[in-house]
Amino acid sequence: MLPIARNPSPAISARPVPREPAPAYVQQSTPAPTRTPGYSSESRFEDARARPVALDLQSLPGAAWVNRTLDSYNRVQEMRSTGVQPRSAFPFYGPTRQAELRTVPPERQADVNARVRGMLDEQLSRLRPEDQQRLRPLVDAVGTPGFYERVAELDTGNAGAWRQMAGVQRSFAAGEANESPTTRAYSESMRLTLHATAVLQFAGATGRVLPRDEYTQFIRNHATAFHENGGSFTNLPIGVSGAVEILRNTPLEMAPHLPSLLGAAIDPLGDRDTRTAAEMVRRARAQVIDGRQPLD
Repeated sequence: MLPIARNPSPAISARPVPREPAPAYVQQSTPAPTRTPGYSSESRFEDARARPVALDLQSLPGAAWVNRTLDSYNRVQEMRSTGVQPRSAFPFYGPTRQAELRTVPPERQADVNARVRGMLDEQLSRLRPEDQQRLRPLVDAVGTPGFYERVAELDTGNAGAWRQMAGVQRSFAAGEANESPTTRAYSESMRLTLHATAVLQFAGATGRVLPRDEYTQFIRNHATAFHENGGSFTNLPIGVSGAVEILRNTPLEMAPHLPSLLGAAIDPLGDRDTRTAAEMVRRARAQVIDGRQPLD
């Protein structure tokens, strides 16, 4: 066997193999992002909590109703924080209001009427003398059975409807003899509230550029009167039994007006004249019952 010749291995040098020097690290800067409207220049994204979004409710449909509902809800919470519980089954309608449900002696009812007339005179004093004179018969008749007859003489276009309202008033007054003291106080307050409402309504109509049907508006104002005095489904301090008594005494002549009343029920706090009138009656009744002076 012939030996296999091998090539001699090259000598391994003891010197290290030279290496290329490592390049120095260069700080690479990230290019700044393109600025987007609504974001700051310091960061790519804005913290949503840093700048609250301002929502203009006034520009939205139904803004007035939303604002009023929120305000009413907040007022209810304030009431509850003081220990006062609203009677309404629907707290978003706001704090409850009610008539002065204490009984006024029959012989003192004339004093209540006189105090309400005095408050109305104060309101009407802002009108021109000729307008005050025109409304004088209405103010003098507040609290009397002939009130709506005077309104019919003023609003001749709706004279028949106002005279029908006079019959409705007589029907309610006749039924009060059989009502509980609380319900009777509510009924008396409602009647006087509606009288004062009509006076303020016609006072506000003075000089109106666009005419309107004052009788229809008066019917719609009943919804506010119900709520202000405590006889609406959202505010019922007279109780279910009291509501039944009132319904029992409601004449059939009011049936055609039910659609208007139901339509107004979505905004029971809306009529300023009726709210003012209800407050006048509350004050007048409380003053007479407590023996206070009118300026209290």
